[in-house]
Amino acid sequence: MENSLEIQKRRALYIYYNSYKHTRQLRKFGEPVYTSRKLRYVKIYVNEEEVEEVKEKLEALHFVKEVQLSYIPDLEMDFSGNSSVRV
Repeated sequence: MENSLEIQKRRALYIYYNSYKHTRQLRKFGEPVYTSRKLRYVKIYVNEEEVEEVKEKLEALHFVKEVQLSYIPDLEMDFSGNSSVRV
């Protein structure tokens, strides 16, 4: 028996809301990691394949103002090699 651990690709969604009392409902869409009461947003992680459909469902909720995607997975993280800027 060979156990292979496959890493699931995930993406963060930032959900801006009107009222804090509805934030517990967001657990069924993904894994909440951080909640800011002052700035009124929740950061949740969602599987990469489900991002678009979850985003549409979240935007349809009455207490959600805006949903933003994290662009960190889209950035190039190779910082070695030829760099035009030298310090």
